[in-house]
Amino acid sequence: MNRVTLSALAAALLAYSPIITAQDLPMDDAAWSRAVNLMSFIDPEKDAIEGIWSMEKGELISDDAKAARIQIPYEPPAEYCFRITFTRLDGDSVMQILSKNGHSFIWAMGAYSNHKFGFSTVGGRGIADNPTIVNVESALENNRSYTSIVAARNNAVNAYLDGRLITQWKNSYGDLRITTDWALPSERCIGLATHRSRTRFTSIQVLEMRGTGRVLQRSRAAEVRFDPNNRKPNKPSQTTNVTQQKPATTPAMPSPPLPPPTTPAKPSMSTVQPALPAMRVAGAKQTTFEVSNISTSSQYAYINDSWIRNALCVEVALRVNEDIGKEPPTMKAYFFNKNREMVSEHKHPTGVSFGNRESTRSPDRFHPGRKYTVYFGISQSIQRAKEKWKHVIVVFGNREKATADIHPREDIAQFDFPEKELVMKGRGR
Repeated sequence: MNRVTLSALAAALLAYSPIITAQDLPMDDAAWSRAVNLMSFIDPEKDAIEGIWSMEKGELISDDAKAARIQIPYEPPAEYCFRITFTRLDGDSVMQILSKNGHSFIWAMGAYSNHKFGFSTVGGRGIADNPTIVNVESALENNRSYTSIVAARNNAVNAYLDGRLITQWKNSYGDLRITTDWALPSERCIGLATHRSRTRFTSIQVLEMRGTGRVLQRSRAAEVRFDPNNRKPNKPSQTTNVTQQKPATTPAMPSPPLPPPTTPAKPSMSTVQPALPAMRVAGAKQTTFEVSNISTSSQYAYINDSWIRNALCVEVALRVNEDIGKEPPTMKAYFFNKNREMVSEHKHPTGVSFGNRESTRSPDRFHPGRKYTVYFGISQSIQRAKEKWKHVIVVFGNREKATADIHPREDIAQFDFPEKELVMKGRGR
């Protein structure tokens, strides 16, 4: 489909839409006055699955993490309308995670660099190309408020933006599924997601059209985890506290007992990409060492002497711009709470496995001009407890030179860490 303006698309769709009725899309205040206010059920400290979510003055805010998502502890009824009012502050896509007949799927706005709307997945096809995808020149504007409604009815699911029908799916809900990258712990719950997009949600509601939804107790909501193999919720593995540090020398890791059965093939961290144009570090001029693209992701990771599936990790790209010799550089991660107090220190990257019994922690040697990805495992203690991390600083360098970057974005000079003086010197501050 050729890209068109959103207004032209909406006009065409509204001109002919035989299955859409006022019952499908309640717009009047009287109807929505009986809606369930989901904002009141959300606790970012407990409900965030990926990325950093916070509540400020009654509004939910996501960070710019990759595949950031939060589960709302609510199971919708048989038919419902899920409405959000949001403002994208920057970045890429904003998503609602829906549930119907026990299966999750996504309504995405602004995917693929702000050019696509659509449901995902549909018949096994993702947001890149499926029958519901709509291509536009510019899907969302930053710093503009939008209202999105997804009407999940038995005969169809319809998605609207500011009252305009954007797309619909009229076939079986059995064709709609969710990928592991976006899954929630429970497929019966609904949720929100953003992709490298800081977003402010000012209203989150469900209007129950047929049947009654259920608010989950915290103990139940925390018990289930998505299993991509059998699509049933399972109890999560318990992890131990990684704030207890290992010796400075990198310990040996045993091979993982069995790789995740359906983990897709992916190059190891020591497999590099061709030389790329120089990456810029936020707030810093080009240096010998570079840190970029810090985000969070789920990996099969070696944490505290055991292999953990779906472990939350900080993912970061590292690069050197000149030969640094054979001596391994320093690669550290420091985690800070909301008071900017350090709650965890990682003196080396975490080992990960990509499903082939081979484990890797970091490259044996860095070659100039090539990008490498490493991971730092995040313990449960700094994900859920009062010491929950809010920022991470990754340091990369040696005794003479070092650089660092922070995620989410913040003034790194406001945080204290051992290499700070060396890092600030490299920035000319």
